[in-house]
Amino acid sequence: MINHNTDMDISLVNLDDIINPLIKKYAILFISNNIKLEYKKLNVKVITDSKWCMVVIEQLLSNAIKYTKNGIVSITFNEKENYLEIKDNGIGIKLDEGTSVKVYFNID
Repeated sequence: MINHNTDMDISLVNLDDIINPLIKKYAILFISNNIKLEYKKLNVKVITDSKWCMVVIEQLLSNAIKYTKNGIVSITFNEKENYLEIKDNGIGIKLDEGTSVKVYFNID
């Protein structure tokens, strides 16, 4: 019998603990692509699986870097609506103010 409970470890996680290692991992790409990072410590704890949350955020951050040259990538958290937003001004999805992806969280 398969135990599905081991697939995820849901707990209270500080988003900065997930984001900071990713920023360090991609720092050289920010520099070499002349990308300005707009990020201030979020001080937000969310209920999630930290491993899978990191995978999702890393993919979004990687895509933002991949499709942005000489631009800006910003990482913010909207506390009123409980979402993390990764925004860039790269060539991705055509929007008036750039590309923005929101990841919603439960914060109970």
